[in-house]
Amino acid sequence: MWEANWELLLPVVALVALFGGFATPVEAASLTALYALLTVTVIRRDLHPLKELPRVMAECGLLVGGVLMILEWRWALRTTWWTRKFPTSWSNGPRTRSAPGGCSCSG
Repeated sequence: MWEANWELLLPVVALVALFGGFATPVEAASLTALYALLTVTVIRRDLHPLKELPRVMAECGLLVGGVLMILEWRWALRTTWWTRKFPTSWSNGPRTRSAPGGCSCSG
């Protein structure tokens, strides 16, 4: 428990900044990220700023990019779903198509 004392303050920093009126949610998130970075590089010295930080930032970028792609696809499918009204068109049953020339011959 004692080894995690700096990490346990992470939610406290975010909540105090947010609910104390010092920062907006975006600013509180960036302040929390800065606190985590300083904790890992300066206080705990688990991450070397020049050697390992670029690799960690690249991995974080890939992870965030993947999450953003998933959210974007979800938004696009939802928009397509509701603008074309798929649920109502599917509940009405299959559509029958007539042959060219207006003849609805079945066989």
